[in-house]
Amino acid sequence: MKERPASGGPAVSVVIIFLNAEKFLQEAIESVLAQTFTDWELFLVDDGSSDRSTEIARSYEQRLPGKVIYLEHDGHVNKGMTASRNLGIAHAKGEFVAPLDADDVWFPDKLEKQVRILASHPEAVLAAAPAMYWYSDGKKTLQPMTLAQGSLEPGAWIPRILERDDNTACPSAVLIRTAALRSVGGFESSFKGPLMVFEDQVLWFKLTLSAPVYFHPDPVLLYRIHAASYCASTPSEVQLSGRLVLYARLADYIRSSRGPARRRGLLLEMARVRIGELILRTEPHQRDAANALDSSGSVARQGVGARLMPVLLAGSIAPGKAITLFRKIFDLLAIAYQDGALSSAMMLPGLAMSATRSVFPRSLQSRPVPDGRQSSRS
Repeated sequence: MKERPASGGPAVSVVIIFLNAEKFLQEAIESVLAQTFTDWELFLVDDGSSDRSTEIARSYEQRLPGKVIYLEHDGHVNKGMTASRNLGIAHAKGEFVAPLDADDVWFPDKLEKQVRILASHPEAVLAAAPAMYWYSDGKKTLQPMTLAQGSLEPGAWIPRILERDDNTACPSAVLIRTAALRSVGGFESSFKGPLMVFEDQVLWFKLTLSAPVYFHPDPVLLYRIHAASYCASTPSEVQLSGRLVLYARLADYIRSSRGPARRRGLLLEMARVRIGELILRTEPHQRDAANALDSSGSVARQGVGARLMPVLLAGSIAPGKAITLFRKIFDLLAIAYQDGALSSAMMLPGLAMSATRSVFPRSLQSRPVPDGRQSSRS
């Protein structure tokens, strides 16, 4: 993705991608037009629609020429979410990029609030917030993110996302510095097909390894939950394979990134713990699927590492107990990361080795011997 100057343009480049979204697209566009912050340009990126959404998008371009720009791939072909987001980013002239999915609706002060935050925190490359989940029956609930308000140092968002998915911001809930977004290549172009479920997480990982991000707890949009959404329509079994690719790719990024993230060794071990847990939770065909999905070879290249291998081997005997141990190890590493207590992390090899004993059935740990005494395996 070529770098292009952001000076002379609007402050914010909004990028709405859509594919056959005639049911929702107009509402998303109107939520941009209703923003209290008005220094923006809007790119409507058509991913090969065959319904009325193309006509809807073009009508807004005609109504607001220069302010609203319609884009499509050559030949009006479908290339997927990531390629469509990157097409809009390539044309952006703003200092900031604000993605918006065609089925989401921004609150009127979304841009104003997040532009103010990034102006006040020049060290942060991204401002993130929770969404208000919006169900088909009209019910609304706040995304239960557990992040404290403020700036997260480089790398610090990673343990929180690995800890729970709810700590991942959806694309429509962020504002990103355009230069930072381009410096990491935009959204991950290799995350296609089933991997598109994780296209946002992989970008957040890359950005937070490079620089701080800022979290604020005020919701900025209605995030529509419906059966036709990509996340809802991707089978859970396929998502498990995709998640294995995601964590393997994260381990690659941690090892190769030259950004300022601290305590990289702990971040790498946390990623490997999640990889080990997924290996035990998936079937061989799902792991084969992960390898097939991963064009980078990260799944084949990244494993759990030597220190965690005893836990993985123990999982062949008692997978449930090994999964529990992986989770306990993750908690230990998260505490060590937060406190900077490397001494806690140094307990990892001994804890992993103890896995072998913890998963053996009691009948093998203590069994009768010919003279009637008990022999214990320690």
